[in-house]
Amino acid sequence: MDTIKVIKIDVAERRVYTCEIENSLEGMYEAIGCQTVENVFLATRHHLIIDEDAGLFRNDDAKFRIDSGFTKFNVIGDALIVGITPDGIDWTDCTLDIEEVRRRIDFL
Repeated sequence: MDTIKVIKIDVAERRVYTCEIENSLEGMYEAIGCQTVENVFLATRHHLIIDEDAGLFRNDDAKFRIDSGFTKFNVIGDALIVGITPDGIDWTDCTLDIEEVRRRIDFL
């Protein structure tokens, strides 16, 4: 299986960093510790991959706020930022500047 470069937002460690993961749903599940994911469109031709069920099953304060380019919103749990192909069908390497992403995130 191919791998892709992503930006990981780790709320427990309060870190934003790049890493490589398997380019599959299973790779995303493993990277953020979940069983279902939700794609959130960012204004930068990228997706924010979040744990779809985090609000149902997590009772902790592991949250962050992100400025998506459209609006600001809170996310519970870890997340990934991945690129999307021009046709919007497949995930690909994240090409965002890590420092710009860090400026758009506030840990709560």
